[in-house]
Amino acid sequence: MHRPYTVTLDLYRGAAYRPFSRVTANTLASSALEACSQAETALNVGLPDIEYAGAVDAHPVWQPRPAAPANAIALAA
Repeated sequence: MHRPYTVTLDLYRGAAYRPFSRVTANTLASSALEACSQAETALNVGLPDIEYAGAVDAHPVWQPRPAAPANAIALAA
C-alpha cells in the first residue's frame, strides 16, 4: 500500500562537504527508503550536472482516520 511521505533533501554542489540548500518533497511510496529514492531521483533529474541531492529523512504524512459510523459508537446508559 502506498502512503504519502515528506522527504527532506540536502542539495550539494561539486565535492562540497556541507549542503548549500535544503528542500522538502512529497511523494507516494510503500516505505521510507523507497520515498527517499524516488525524491532523490526526481530532484536530480532537474539539477545541473555539478549539483546533486541527498535524502536526509522521510516521515509519513499524517492522515486523519475515517469517521466511524454513528451506529458503531457505543452509548453510555
